[in-house]
Amino acid sequence: MILFEKSGQHQPLERQSDRCARERVDLSLPTLADLVDACTSVLQPLHARMEVYVLGAERLHGDRQCADRSEGQDDQGTYLAYARDGRPFSLRMPLAALYYASRDRRHEDPVRHPAGGCLHGYNELYDPLRPE
Repeated sequence: MILFEKSGQHQPLERQSDRCARERVDLSLPTLADLVDACTSVLQPLHARMEVYVLGAERLHGDRQCADRSEGQDDQGTYLAYARDGRPFSLRMPLAALYYASRDRRHEDPVRHPAGGCLHGYNELYDPLRPE
């Protein structure tokens, strides 16, 4: 429930801790952070398998969303999404998506993440001299 509220409902851990306190359940912010850390450690092997599957696609679709931080802060992050979807090409394969977060907008992540075949959605990766 904590991960769902944090990721799926965009509820910061501090708000979750406050809500629990109103319900007389003592879940401090460090406790919630430890639980999130433990869950991400447990889910790491699943993420690694998903990474191999998604990034190994013959055709990989990518998109980037810039995340503006609070006013007055200079650093702005980027969310990267990769999707493996063979339906437009009449391929039968399970759909899958992979997400990454970057703390800057230098566009290095799509280049760093290996993609099989072509990666749609990133102009920075287009090489006009590449042989067809």
